Amino acid sequence: LRLPTGGGKTLLSAHTVAIAGETYLETEFPLVLWLVPTNTIRQQTLETLKKPGHPNYEALREAFDGRFMVLDIEDFTQIRPQDLKSKAVIVLGTIQTLRVTSTEGRKVYAHNENLEPHFTKVSENIAGLERIEEGDNAGKIKYSFSNLLHVHRPLVLVDEAHNASSDLSFEVLQRVNAACVIEYTATPATTSN
Repeated sequence: LRLPTGGGKTLLSAHTVAIAGETYLETEFPLVLWLVPTNTIRQQTLETLKKPGHPNYEALREAFDGRFMVLDIEDFTQIRPQDLKSKAVIVLGTIQTLRVTSTEGRKVYAHNENLEPHFTKVSENIAGLERIEEGDNAGKIKYSFSNLLHVHRPLVLVDEAHNASSDLSFEVLQRVNAACVIEYTATPATTSN
C-alpha cells in the first residue's frame, strides 16, 4: 500500500492487524511479525504500540478487546504457547535482524530451549524448518523463533517496503512461512504490484 510520508502508516498498520487477521488469516488472534527499516523507528513504533491512550495502542486495544501483546523481537522468549491462542501477538523488529545469508549466530535462528513448549506437538516431518546440524540432537527441529514463526504462518507487516525488495528479503519471508505480507511505502518499487 502506498502512503505519503507522514500519512499514518503506523496507525494503518495497527488497524491492519485485526483486519487481515480476521478476513485473510481467519483467526481471532494473529501472530504478527512487524518489520521496520531502522532501530530508531523500531523504538518509536514500540513506544506508540505500548502506550495506553496513543492512537496506535488504542487501535489494537479496541480490535482485540485488550487481548494483545507487543514485544521487541529481542524478547521473543516471552511468548508462551497459550499467548498464541488467547491474544494477538505482535513482534516488532528490523528486517536486518532476519535478513542474512547464513543464519548461524543470529538469535532469531538459534536453538533456544526456552521455546521448547512451542514445539512439543510439532511433527518432525514438517518441511522448511531449520534443524540442528551437530551433536546428539543433529537432525531434530531447532527450537528457534524463526521456526516458531514458520509453524504459525504469521501476518508480516513491512514498513518502508521499498527497502526490503532484494532476493534475500524475499527469502526471509519464505523462511518464516508468511501467510500474508502487507507492505507500506511512500515510494513503491517499479516491480511492485
